[in-house]
Amino acid sequence: MTRIRMDTDLLFKNADAIHAIGERFRRDADSLLSRIQGVGSACPDLAASARKDALEAQQWILSLSLRLETHAEMLAALANAFKSIDEETIAALIAAQGEGWFRQTYFPVLLYPDPEGFTPYYLPQTRVWLSDWVPVYVQGVQGLRQVATYHTGRLVTNVVGEWTDPRTGKGYYVADLGGGQFVYIPKSKNSAAVDLSLIPNREGSFTDGQQVADPPLPPPFGPDGRDPAWYLPGDPWQNLILGNMDIDGIGGGRFPDIPHTNLCGELSVLFAVGETDLEGGLSRFAQLRGLGYWNSDGTKTEYHGTQVLQNTHHTTSAYDLKRLFEECGYEAQISNGGLPPPDVLAAKIQSGHSVVVLTELDTRREIFLPSANSFGPNPTYGQLVPGAAPQTPGRAAHWVTVTDVFQDGGGDIFVEVFNPYSGSKETYTWDTFVKTCQQPGSQTAGSYTYVEAVKP
Repeated sequence: MTRIRMDTDLLFKNADAIHAIGERFRRDADSLLSRIQGVGSACPDLAASARKDALEAQQWILSLSLRLETHAEMLAALANAFKSIDEETIAALIAAQGEGWFRQTYFPVLLYPDPEGFTPYYLPQTRVWLSDWVPVYVQGVQGLRQVATYHTGRLVTNVVGEWTDPRTGKGYYVADLGGGQFVYIPKSKNSAAVDLSLIPNREGSFTDGQQVADPPLPPPFGPDGRDPAWYLPGDPWQNLILGNMDIDGIGGGRFPDIPHTNLCGELSVLFAVGETDLEGGLSRFAQLRGLGYWNSDGTKTEYHGTQVLQNTHHTTSAYDLKRLFEECGYEAQISNGGLPPPDVLAAKIQSGHSVVVLTELDTRREIFLPSANSFGPNPTYGQLVPGAAPQTPGRAAHWVTVTDVFQDGGGDIFVEVFNPYSGSKETYTWDTFVKTCQQPGSQTAGSYTYVEAVKP
């Protein structure tokens, strides 16, 4: 019997060396990103640009690390095969099981699903929605191996099929990363295919922050409904001068003659319920007692609506908005945690549900422009923006009303919101919207807050 002679110890040694290089690359990428994320208080705009470049560098390094890991696994597979198999045994195995079985067993095609258990969707625009942080795997010699984590609320758009692990019976969605690389997303309560038939279509293309002129907003929410006495020129739309409005407060107290800068919550609810009489709607809010929020020690900080409106910097809690919804004749509930998937949210909006969501707003009128080496107008001023690090200047928690969920002409999913800061409806991609709904500054999974209401 002729044996195949190979220095398998050297093969294993080289495989381990390549694996170590890949791991070092991965650790260096994580270290680079963490160091850059910790910088930025002195020059936030340059730091934001550096963080973006660092994220791109990290993804490139991780991709290189993944390829190195693939080579290490293939080398280890080769070593294993030569260590225990000779030519005669190979011939016998191929004769008994077939060449395909032998190659899959001893020289597996890495990063591809098992052909016998792989069933393509044959659907052009399949989406998988993740309701939680989901581990992502690739197929290797030793089975599935975690290589990444997809964020809460993400829509995976490159799904090509499903796969069941024959050893464990667990099911996975298979997503194509390109370049012959596939990832396996575990099927569970944390992931589900989106029913695109529930999401209406709009012709044309849309972008993040794009204002929607049609249909027009009802007065006085539209630009023609502004009372000049209520606003200062150039101020955000939501900054009302309540002292110039006829608002009935508790005890008949007066309201300030300067703009109130935190009325996004009240205006989002009033828009959601179709209240066009802002003075009457704010009077309803002013009369509410027992408002407030709960502290970490279980105690409640309590106030009434008039106090909120008299303090020009006073914000509103989710509980305050729930109470205002109920005052307007709606049943309302507060939700914390994951957002509904896009098909479910679309169905809610179409069935008459109102959804007011806490998001992250960019309030910087100017930013530093490296290309011009000077400050200039901020293109995202007044828009929803994702991913600010904690304590980032110019970012604020901000309530908006979801008005629509739709697919554009290219099949991408968008969310339309009423933004009280700009006084208009704006569109955002689903991915951007989900990231902006993450509790501002926390960067914590499952930190979403929204108030859902419906007319009984």
